[in-house]
Amino acid sequence: MTQEAGLLQLVVSPDNLRAWGRLHRDGNPETIAEGSIIKLLVDQGIELTDQARDHIAALVERVKRGDMPEDDVLLVEGLPPKAGEDGWIEWAPECDPQRTQPAEGVDEVDHYARSDIVSVSAESLVCTIHPPTPGEPGRDIYGREVPPHRGRRPPITFGESISHDEGDPNRLFARISGRLNVMGPRVWITPLLVVNRNVDFACGNIDFDGDVMVRGNVLDLFTVKATRGIVVRGLIEAAQVEAGLTLVAAGGIAGKEKAVIRSGGTVKARFADNATVEAASDVYLQREIVNSKVVTSGRLITPGTITGCVVEACQGVRASVVGSRSGIRTTLVIGCDKQAQSKLFRLEQELSSAEDSVAQNRAKLEPLLKRKDDLTDLSRSRLVKLLNQVKQQTADIEEMQRTRQQLKEHLRKNRDASIRITQLVREGTTIQIGRATITLRESLRGPLTLMCQRIDGVEKIVATSEGGSLIVLDSCVVG
Repeated sequence: MTQEAGLLQLVVSPDNLRAWGRLHRDGNPETIAEGSIIKLLVDQGIELTDQARDHIAALVERVKRGDMPEDDVLLVEGLPPKAGEDGWIEWAPECDPQRTQPAEGVDEVDHYARSDIVSVSAESLVCTIHPPTPGEPGRDIYGREVPPHRGRRPPITFGESISHDEGDPNRLFARISGRLNVMGPRVWITPLLVVNRNVDFACGNIDFDGDVMVRGNVLDLFTVKATRGIVVRGLIEAAQVEAGLTLVAAGGIAGKEKAVIRSGGTVKARFADNATVEAASDVYLQREIVNSKVVTSGRLITPGTITGCVVEACQGVRASVVGSRSGIRTTLVIGCDKQAQSKLFRLEQELSSAEDSVAQNRAKLEPLLKRKDDLTDLSRSRLVKLLNQVKQQTADIEEMQRTRQQLKEHLRKNRDASIRITQLVREGTTIQIGRATITLRESLRGPLTLMCQRIDGVEKIVATSEGGSLIVLDSCVVG
C-alpha cells in the first residue's frame, strides 16, 4: 500500500509491520517537512512512536543537506511476533535410537559393543515429550496485535506397549519388556527380538530383556544375552551366549576354545565343539560333544558321543559312546552338586538362627498379650512392633523351609544319578559318581548303566547290564 505527501511516498509492507519513505528524485528537497510526514502517518492510523519520530527527523535533515536517498528509508517498524518453538523428544539414555553412533572426537570405539538394538525393561522410562511453546504476539504499525505461529507437536505416535504417566502425560513408560522399535513417527515395543542376520559388527552385541531369536550365526567374540529364552538358527562360534531360560543352538556350537554358553534352563544344540556349556537344567546334544566342558544341575543327554570332555552333570549322563580312541582324557562327574550342598549347609544355619530369634520374640510377647488392655502407650507400641517382627520372621522361616525342601529334593535326585551308555565307554575314561571314582583300564561295552552303591559299607561304582548282571568296578573313594 502506498500514500503520498509531497516529495515523499509512503510504502507499507504486506504484513503491516513496516513502513518506508520513498523520495521522488526529481522533487524539490525544500518542500519536505516533518509535520507533513507525521500527518500522513497519523491520517493512515499508524502509531507514531519515538523511534518513528527520530527516523523522520533524520530523513528530513539528510534530504535538506542535499543527500537524496536512492533506496526506501524505514520510518516505522512494528514488533514482529515471536514464533513458538516446536516440541521435541528427550529419549531416556538407554532408549536413544542414536546411541549407537560414536561420539565426535572419540578415537577408540568398541565395535563389538555397538548395537542398533535398543532393549527396555517394563516400567522403565522411554522418553519425555517437551511440548511446543505458543510463542509471543507482536504488534503491527497500526497498533494491532499480530498472533504468533504456534510450535508444532513432535510427529510421533506410540503403540499400546507404551503408556503415559498418570501424573505427567508427557512422560512415557514401557508397559512390557522387549525391543524398542522406532520407525518414522511410530514407536512401539515387541517382547521378542528377532535378528534376521548374523550377530556381527553390523548388529553389535545384544543385551535384551525378553526372548531373542537369531536367524543367522553368532560370530566370534560377540555377546548375546537375554533375560528369557534364546534361539540361534545358525552356528554359535567363539561367542558368549547367555539365556535366562532355555537356550537353543539349532546350528550347533563351534567354540574354538572360547565359546561360553550359559542357560538358566535347558540347553539344546546340534553339537558342541571346544566350548564351555553351563546350564541349570538338562543339556541335550543332537549329535556329539567334543573337547568341551559341561556343568549342569540336570543331565547331559546325547544319542552321539562324548569325546575329550569334562562333564559335571548332577543328575547323570545319557550317551552312546564315551571316551577317545586317541587317549584324550574324558571325565564324567555326576551325583554331586557342591554348590547346592554348600547352599543347604548355610541355609540350615540361617534357619536355626531364625527359629531361635522368633522363639525369643514370642517369649517377649506373652506377658504383653496377657495385659494388653492395661498397657501404656509405650508398651502398646512395643507390642505392635514385636507382632510385626514375629509375622515377618515367620514368613521368612516358611520361605527358607520351602527352599530347604527343594534343595533336599534336588540332592536326593543327585544321589540316584546314573550314567547310561548304549554302546561303549572307552578305556582311559575317568568316572566319578558321588564320592566313588575310577579311571577305566579297559573299555566297557553297552548297553549298561553305571551307578554308585554302598557295598560292605563302602561306596562303589557298579555296572549293570540290561539283563540284570552286575559288575563291581575297582573304584576308590575321594574326599
